[in-house]
Amino acid sequence: MERLERFEIAQDPLPREAARLARGALRRERLRVWASGLHFLLLAAWAGAMAFFAFAVAPAAFAVLPSRHLAGELVTRIVSTLDVAGILAAALILVTALLSRPATSWRRPAGALSLTLYALLLLAPAVSRGLISPRLLATRQTMGRPIEVLAEGDPLRVAFNQLHQVSVGLLVVALVAAVVAFGLGWREARRRGR
Repeated sequence: MERLERFEIAQDPLPREAARLARGALRRERLRVWASGLHFLLLAAWAGAMAFFAFAVAPAAFAVLPSRHLAGELVTRIVSTLDVAGILAAALILVTALLSRPATSWRRPAGALSLTLYALLLLAPAVSRGLISPRLLATRQTMGRPIEVLAEGDPLRVAFNQLHQVSVGLLVVALVAAVVAFGLGWREARRRGR
């Protein structure tokens, strides 16, 4: 009799459908966990790269290299690479955020704030790469000589300094956005884990 009951259960389509749904839910949960881990890794790595550049590399270049012109050349080259990396990192951060959270979490204020922060993460290096850096380079080329030999009030030096401040501001915006997004995401992950 027991063998007959097992046979009937095996032929019932409901347990097979339930098993298929459970496997799908397990795959989605694995993807969510994987995406969440990658998301936090990307945010931390990107914030660390920006902080390292801002607080270690750029100041060291201006302190160690024999001229401000050479230091500026080095920093310009690194900023270019950092901007491209920032655009790619921000795109991956956004994708992993969307994969790691349920759709309903984006409707809450913290979710909307996170999306805004991810947009800033993407927008800051894109504006730097597409608008500010080309203008900085054009201004330096127009100068035709190192910036430190120009008078403080020279219009080219003033324009360069203003663009430089915008560039630094974009880096700070991206860094703060990454740190705040990391904190919000961590809080959300902990809340979901309870």
